[in-house]
Amino acid sequence: SIPPAAFVITPCCFRSNPDLMITIPSTVSDNKDSLATSSVPDEIDTVRPSTWLGMEEDSLLALTQACEIQGDMNVAGEAIHTLCALRAKAVMNQFRKNPSYNLNVGLKTFPIGLSTRNFCIVGELK
Repeated sequence: SIPPAAFVITPCCFRSNPDLMITIPSTVSDNKDSLATSSVPDEIDTVRPSTWLGMEEDSLLALTQACEIQGDMNVAGEAIHTLCALRAKAVMNQFRKNPSYNLNVGLKTFPIGLSTRNFCIVGELK
């Protein structure tokens, strides 16, 4: 039997909407980079994607540029895999802070003939 999916994300257009922020439960400390969760679920913080992924802004820019390379699927594919893996790790790090969630996050692919953006980030309930 197939376990239920909590979410499936198939990213594409890695350079679109660079000003979008990540919303996370509010931090409990004064250090906004800590990403520690609050016990008050109504409070949220917004952070830059680079902060959420634990990267420097310039490094994330270079990685997303590599994801969009046309004509060299080896380079683009490695970059897409790296970015998706970083995103999956960031989701796991966030959910580990709340033990009531039992979530496994991983990467899946589908045939590249359907799309060159063939990576999916899948969260499965355990």
